[in-house]
Amino acid sequence: MRRVTTSDSKHFALPGQQCEHKRNLFSLFPKSVFFLLYFLVVGLVAFAQTTTTFPSASSCTSKDLELVGATLTGGNTCNSCTPGTILTRTLTLAINNKTGSSRTAFAFWGTLVITHADNSVETSPIKGCSGPIPPTGPLPSSYSKDFNTITYTCGDALKIKDLFLAWTDASPKSTCATINSATINPKCGTLPEIQINAGVNGSAVAGNLTCFGASNGTINLTPFGGTAPYTFSWSASNGGSIPSGQSTSEDLTGLTKGTYTCVISDSKSCTFSKVVTLTGPSAALSLGASSKTDVTCFGGTNGTVTAGTVSNAVGTVHYSWKNASNVEVATTANKSGLPAGAYTLTVT
Repeated sequence: MRRVTTSDSKHFALPGQQCEHKRNLFSLFPKSVFFLLYFLVVGLVAFAQTTTTFPSASSCTSKDLELVGATLTGGNTCNSCTPGTILTRTLTLAINNKTGSSRTAFAFWGTLVITHADNSVETSPIKGCSGPIPPTGPLPSSYSKDFNTITYTCGDALKIKDLFLAWTDASPKSTCATINSATINPKCGTLPEIQINAGVNGSAVAGNLTCFGASNGTINLTPFGGTAPYTFSWSASNGGSIPSGQSTSEDLTGLTKGTYTCVISDSKSCTFSKVVTLTGPSAALSLGASSKTDVTCFGGTNGTVTAGTVSNAVGTVHYSWKNASNVEVATTANKSGLPAGAYTLTVT
């Protein structure tokens, strides 16, 4: 942060005396699950019902089934890809059947949220149904069933939010063709959101530089997807520089302007490269010539001060006018109603 200080001093005297004007400008500077886990491939499957009505969440008291994971399948082992490539993958849901009985159907409704690499977001409704969900067994095998697919861009982050879940009622043991969300309670549940694992990925929050020539940039990286734990390897270009001891850290601090690339690796040696660009002012903060209006009468309080034009500022400009006693008299660009005296302006 650069600080610009300008001092406008005016000594007011009785008529006939010489007045002196002086102006100075300075630089400113998974938790454990003890139930059988099944894998169910679900896509954008059409339901028999044409309208969707959900019962109160408080009426969904059954805990027979639990949605515990979502993965995109159909790629290689790592589901690796080239950033920017358009992909089509199958949505696979992981479901816990916590009972010893078969459920003829499992359905979900929600909103698919796709966050692109440029942080733009797309949302669309999504729903799916499949079955049966087999009962718990001593050596069960996972099973999958192909439905429709999700199309996205490599590097996107995907999740489903505001989920309503429903499964087979005791009678008439609905299937996907007959399940009715309005009358399925208590065989239902809700889930705020679930991340879709499309392979190793990461989101980053860039803290851009606030002052010209400073080294106060930050990057807050959050890895997801793939299989934890993760390791990190940072490199920099275009004027960026990795501070000593931070090349394998998850987050970075004390950064200059430039481009920073992190290779995120998971426990299965699957990798993803996350690129973050930090920006900052192209020149130092500067303050143009400030102006004033003198007090017209001895002992009067009709003096004014006006800040000059601020250039190369980042974000909101803050003003602080102080009198000769170092007491702040204003926090705005302009101030009126002042007595004669010297006033200093600090702009940040």
